[in-house]
Amino acid sequence: MGRLIGISCGALVGLLFALAALPAAAGELRRAPYLLEANPAGVTVRWRTDTSSAGPALVRYGADPGKLDHAVLAIEIPSAAANAHDWSAKIEGLTPNTKYYYSVELALVTLAGGDEQHYFYTTPAAGQTEKMRFWCLGDSGSNRPRPSTAEAALKLTGPAGSVTVRTGFQKFNGNQPLRGGIVLLGDNGNPQGTDIQYQSAFFQTFGSVLQNSPLWPCVGNHDMVRNVYGQTFAVAPNQVNQDANNKGEHYPFYYSADIGNVHLVVLDPWQTWWTSNTNLNHRPWRQQVEWLEADLARNKQDWTVFANHFPVYCDGNYSSNGDGGQLALLRKELVPLCDKYGVDLFLSGHDHTYQRSYLISGNLGDSNTFNKEQHVKFAGDGRKEPIVKRAGPEGGTIYIVSGAAGGGRPSGRFEIPMMIPFTTNGKTLRGIIGPGSFVFETEGLTLRGWEIDDRGNVVDNFTVVKQK
Repeated sequence: MGRLIGISCGALVGLLFALAALPAAAGELRRAPYLLEANPAGVTVRWRTDTSSAGPALVRYGADPGKLDHAVLAIEIPSAAANAHDWSAKIEGLTPNTKYYYSVELALVTLAGGDEQHYFYTTPAAGQTEKMRFWCLGDSGSNRPRPSTAEAALKLTGPAGSVTVRTGFQKFNGNQPLRGGIVLLGDNGNPQGTDIQYQSAFFQTFGSVLQNSPLWPCVGNHDMVRNVYGQTFAVAPNQVNQDANNKGEHYPFYYSADIGNVHLVVLDPWQTWWTSNTNLNHRPWRQQVEWLEADLARNKQDWTVFANHFPVYCDGNYSSNGDGGQLALLRKELVPLCDKYGVDLFLSGHDHTYQRSYLISGNLGDSNTFNKEQHVKFAGDGRKEPIVKRAGPEGGTIYIVSGAAGGGRPSGRFEIPMMIPFTTNGKTLRGIIGPGSFVFETEGLTLRGWEIDDRGNVVDNFTVVKQK
């Protein structure tokens, strides 16, 4: 039998015990960092690792990516994925309207960040008039797993529509930061909103933007797995809904937030109403409407923007005409509130097209009830000359459908008269077919909007000036 040279049996046993006591490896990053709950004093950072990780999880942050001299511990939150750890770190006590760099760390291993690409801005204090840019993504979940043979896959052209839309936006936007953030308009994890579909369609597709742009999620009818959506996108911004059901806890389905001089309101008729019935007196829906009225009554910001998956006016893949349909019911519920509280933009997806209304007020019916002289508050479309809007009740709202972030759907008449006309290839229609996403920007009392196609071209633009 051989003899160990230079080490005794006792020392060997001690060494083995010492090795066994060493912590496990830090593991691998399964979901890159993304930002939620941006506010003047901080932000929440989330990420995912595999289950081999051990040791403290934390975020380091500071004014210089090479000197992240502050840190906050992360907590593990429920994960919708098997064999994964989801982490969340809430950073507080920061200076408003300031840029910070960050990294995420586990067991003293830096998993991401510590560079020029991983940063966030705290939002300006409520009412401040800094320039704020928002990117709106409707129905972007096209980059998702599908059954297919190898032969069929090879015949398709690619990449997925959402990938080209992302690239087109980046070409248009350049290096400008999304200080306002990314507003989701629903259906970003098609077709069932499973964790795997969110991972491929959303996080892997848009991760390079998510790492430095705060996210404002909105639920759609394809975000069907309620607990997955809730675990992934839970938010608690400035004016979070605090009804009897959630008792002020993180609630992802409807909420509002002040972002500089923008009041963003995210609504949800889907999970709180239509999945049960279309009765307007359905109690969860009435609670949401009661919360909404109270929220709008205390709003003091220059600009008010609604985000919701479902359009109240459209004539593309879906039609808002008729008195008994869900979209018509939603219109009768929300348009009076838009009129009463001076909502400026109403953003939606669902219809895989782009459509934009005139500045309108008071039209609760369908196309047959629309009266241009009565309902249009400014005759121009805002392309060459700004739309001038009077602040306060009945000043008019611009209703936008932008649901083609995963690709356009070539159907629809595009004939309803409250929408502005577009001329494409010699044909005039009140809407556009083709992949794209919507960008809007506020600066003081001026708001600008652009629909951007998947090549980075501007296919629609407008400017609104608010008169106080």
